[in-house]
This record gives sequence, structure tokens and C-alpha cells, in this order.
Amino acid sequence: MQCPGALFLKRFIKTFSPPHPLTKSYRFKRNDNSLSFLMSSTHWFDICTFGTAQIATFGTSTKRTDYAGEFVYENSALQFVNHEEGRIVTATTKLVYTNPGESLNDFVTVNATTALFTQNAEKYVKVTSGSTVSGTGVFPVGGIFPVATGEVYRVRVKGYRTGSNPAYLLIKVDGVNQGWPGATLASSADTEAWTEQYVTISGSASAMQVGVAWNTVTSGESFYVNEFEVTKLGTGTPEYQYHLKDHLGNVRMTFTTNPGTDQTTATYEPANQSQENSQYVRYSNARLVNATLFNHTTGGSYSERLSGSANEKYGLAKSISVMPGDVVTAEVYAKYVDPNSANWTPALTTLMGQITSGTAGVVIDGANYSSSTDKVDKAWILPAYFRRCFPGFVTLSL
Repeated sequence: MQCPGALFLKRFIKTFSPPHPLTKSYRFKRNDNSLSFLMSSTHWFDICTFGTAQIATFGTSTKRTDYAGEFVYENSALQFVNHEEGRIVTATTKLVYTNPGESLNDFVTVNATTALFTQNAEKYVKVTSGSTVSGTGVFPVGGIFPVATGEVYRVRVKGYRTGSNPAYLLIKVDGVNQGWPGATLASSADTEAWTEQYVTISGSASAMQVGVAWNTVTSGESFYVNEFEVTKLGTGTPEYQYHLKDHLGNVRMTFTTNPGTDQTTATYEPANQSQENSQYVRYSNARLVNATLFNHTTGGSYSERLSGSANEKYGLAKSISVMPGDVVTAEVYAKYVDPNSANWTPALTTLMGQITSGTAGVVIDGANYSSSTDKVDKAWILPAYFRRCFPGFVTLSL
């Protein structure tokens, strides 16, 4: 079937010879004039479907966005549908892991060394090569992420390199490389940017690992990681958004049917520690006890000890952005030991002796336990509210 107007299109192209496709590069700047995003994109125009497509390239990785009338697709997945009063959002995102580059805990080195680095008030994890072997860098970052067939993930990192050899995103699913070498880090501090890569889980895969590495490298080269994110993409119940506009048509407020629930739980269990460390403050300061007596997680055995000693007065904290009308609920489960040891059972006496002596396998100190010197009163769920101009919004502390 021929496209309506095909003869006109043929004559138009023959006469004027417009460039097709059109390729453009974009640079977006933050307020401090440093680059925060850099990409190149290609625009296509399809006269048959009256739609356009934008292909953004991140090194060797690409992202295609299709605009078909009011329908917007990203990598062939419908994202939202525009309408006169707003839009309908069909896509969902779930942040699986985030790392602000302020700690070395989640970075496993491969023929490399890591160090904390600060530049223009931004914090980085500096990775320096100690080898010329392919795959040198940090892998994995954040441990192992459980995945299932058909799931789609966006892995992205913000940072840059200083050497002559590119540094790439390294993604493995069940130990198999995904598009290696992947998306590349910016080549200098001046062009620092987000780079991202999409992964679709196929077969019977169950685990994904991510990192940053060189394919070709000389000893002494470095790259810097400012932020790292893993996001699960999917579809769910459509979210209806309605825009309140001013007399010029500018959107001033958006009403949504999505309640926007943000729920996290700190279980302290080894399988969850990488994710929970990115969701709570002072997670790495905790002294954990491996004993089912104090456990509250189904199938688990770990808990945090707060004894009131110098490093055990302040537990976890979490900051949440809130608005008037939001409801915040916080729960903490705690058990106290009878101070009269004469009432202890033999099993409890043995356990308490192991905890007191710091028996390996029973007592596990966080990587920064010795620096946990915050002070607070006895056990409370302590909410603290801040105005939005302050660093935190709502902080819940134990």
C-alpha cells in the first residue's frame, strides 16, 4: 500500500533535497555552568504515520523515542498519551539502586584501587588502574540484583575519565556480558555527563551485576564516578495527570491519580544490604547481631544493636521530601534484654556472652562503625522537619 501523498513527497525531495535524517547534538548546563548531560540525537520524519523519532546515542548505546501523534514511545514501549487537559502515563519506573559516590563500600575493585575525591563540592569515587587487562575497573557496584525474564532495566552512571582510553558501563546477566563494551563515560571533567544503557532480561536469567571498566587501559589511568543508578522500567495502572494552566497556557500545577507511595524497609539481611545502604543514612555505621532471637524479618536473623555506648547511640535515619497533606508513617521493632541476668535462660546467657565478646559471625560491624559518634537521647522515632531550602526535608531517626 502506497503512502498517501507519495508522489508529492517524491517530487519534494527531488526538488529541494532536504537532509534526512537530521542530526543534532545537545548540551544541557546546570546553574554552576558545568555540563550535566550530553548526547547526540538523530531526528526522523515519517510522512506515512505523521510521526517523528529521536535516537539519542550514549557512546555505543542508543535510546529511541517515537512520537506518533499524541502517543510517545521509548524503545518501543508506550510511555504516555497526551490529551487536551494533560496526559496519561502508562510507564512505571522503580529505582532499584542508587549510589551518590560518597563511599567506597559498594565498589569492588578489579585490578584497580579506589579513593574518595572531591571537586567543586561534588563527591566522586576515583578509580585508578593497576593493570593493562581488559575488564579492569570496579565490578560489581552494588552487589547482585535479582531479575526475572522480560524485565527491562536502565543502568546509568554520571562521571568522567582523564586517561586516553574510554571507560565503559559493564553489565552482566548471569555472568554473561550485555553489549560489552557498553556506554562510555565522558572523556573529561568539562564534559561530565550521564551515560546510560538498557538491558532486557531474557531466558531464565536471575541475577544482574553492573560496574564500570576499561576494555583497553594502561596502568595509572583514572575515571571518576559521581552517581550510579539502576532503574527497573515497566508498565502498570495508568496514571492520569491533569494540568492547571495560566492564561498563557503554561502549566502551573499538575493533579495526578497516583498517590505516590514511597515505602522502604531496613531488614539488615545480607541479601538486602546493598539496596538498603542506598536508602538510609548511617547504614554502614551499624553493629549488626546475627541471632534469630532479636530478628523481626521473616526468614531472617539480623538486627542492629544500640547499647548506648559511644558508637551505638544513633540508629538509621532517612530523609523524605514531603508536601502539605502528605502522610508519613514510621515503624521500628525493638527488643530489650532483661538487665537481671539471673532471669536469663542458658541459651540467652551464651548468646549474650558471644555478643559481649564480639564473636565472629554473631557480631558484624559496619564498614564505618568506629566513626559512628552521633549522640541522641534514648530510643525514639524522632521526626525533624526542614524547609525546602535546607538540605533535608523530613528526617526520621531512631
